[in-house]
Amino acid sequence: MNQKSEGLILLVDDDPYVRDSISSFLSECGYSVIACDNAIDAMAKLIVSFCRWRKTINIILKIR
Repeated sequence: MNQKSEGLILLVDDDPYVRDSISSFLSECGYSVIACDNAIDAMAKLIVSFCRWRKTINIILKIR
């Protein structure tokens, strides 16, 4: 991708290969990525991140 993006993405997936691959791709596109492997960790990081940066956080997750 030529165009750089910006923003914060919370990525949640229990498969480390999928999580790492998507995280790397999004980082290369210019996004800041917080990767988590479960919902509890994701909620904790979501709260801390929002309080710290006070900006919109995009969330990508897999629902089974």
